[in-house]
Amino acid sequence: MEIKTSQKNYPVYLEDHPLKHFKKGSMDKILLVTDENVGKIYLAPIKDYFQTQGLEVTTFVIHPGEASKSLIGAEKMYHVLLGEHFTKSDGIVALGGGVVGDLSGFVASTYLRGLPFYNIPTSLLAQVDASIGGKTAVNLAEGKNLVGTFYQPEAVFIDPYYLETLPELRMAEGFSEIIKMAAGFDADFFAQLNHFLKENWEDERLEIIEKALTIKQHAIEGDVFDNGQRLKLNFGHTLGHALEKNSEFTYSHGEAVALGMVAITKESERRGLTKAGTTQQLIAILEKFNLPTTWPEVDMEEIMDTLRFDKKGRGDTIQLVILKEIGIAEIFPVSFDAFSMWF
Repeated sequence: MEIKTSQKNYPVYLEDHPLKHFKKGSMDKILLVTDENVGKIYLAPIKDYFQTQGLEVTTFVIHPGEASKSLIGAEKMYHVLLGEHFTKSDGIVALGGGVVGDLSGFVASTYLRGLPFYNIPTSLLAQVDASIGGKTAVNLAEGKNLVGTFYQPEAVFIDPYYLETLPELRMAEGFSEIIKMAAGFDADFFAQLNHFLKENWEDERLEIIEKALTIKQHAIEGDVFDNGQRLKLNFGHTLGHALEKNSEFTYSHGEAVALGMVAITKESERRGLTKAGTTQQLIAILEKFNLPTTWPEVDMEEIMDTLRFDKKGRGDTIQLVILKEIGIAEIFPVSFDAFSMWF
C-alpha cells in the first residue's frame, strides 16, 4: 500500500517481517523510541536488527500511557538527540502504540525542523489508525492532542506478529477504531465484523487491518490537514477525547471512542438525524468486541468545558460527526451552545 498526500508519498508494508523492506538511506544513526511494556519484549531484537543494517542505535524508553505524551516528554527526547549529536540526516523510529507514535512523530517533525521518521506500530489501534495520516501531537492539561503537527513518515511497517502479545483489552481498543471505520464508511465491512468469530482472527487479521487502513487512506489522501472529509474519521472522538481527559485516562482511547459513538448516535437518532435502529446495531457490535456502551456517571458540564478546546471546532461551531445510517457518516456543524443542550 502507498499513501499519497500533498506532503509526501510513503509505503505501508503490511505483512509478516515487513522490516525486510527497510532502507537505511543516508542515515548514520537512529533514535529508537518505545515504552516499557513493548520494550521488555521487542526492544532488544529490533535494536539488533537496525545495528545489522549499519546504524548506530540510541534507545529512548517512556512510561506507558498518555501522561508521557507531553511537552516535558518531548523536551527530554530533544535533549537526548542533542546529546547524541543527531543531525538532519539521522532519524527517529517509533516502536509501540499510539502514544509512542504520536510523541516520536511530534519530536521528529520539530527537532531541527524535521528528521526522517519511521513507524513500527505494535498495537492494533496503531496498526489500523494512528500509524498513517501524519498526525503527531502531545497533550496539555486542558485536553488531548492540543499541540501537534501534520508530518508524514518515511515508511510504516505493520507486522501482525506484534499483536500476539497484546492484552485482550488493547485488542478491544483497536477494534473500537475498526468498528468506527466500518460504521462510518463501509456497511459491508460492518456486516463482516458482525459475523466475525474470534477463532478466525489469525485467518482474517490481514484482511481486516487492510480494510481499515484503506478506509483511512481514502479519507486522508484528499484532506491531509483535517479540514473536510477526513473529519469524518472523528466519529465518536468529540465526546471520547473529552471523556478520556476528564477521567484522567482511566478510560482507554478505544473505550472512550466506543462510548462517544453510542452517545452521539443515540441522541442523533432521537433527533431524527440518524436512521432508526442504528444505535442498537452499534451497541450490539461494540458489545460483541467487549467494549463499553453505557455512558458513565460524569459531570457533563466538565465534559462541555473540555469540548471548548476540541480541535475540530471552528469558531463557536463544533464539526460533529454523526451517522446517517450504518456505512454513511456525515459532518454536522452545530454551535457549542446548541450541542451542550443535547445531553
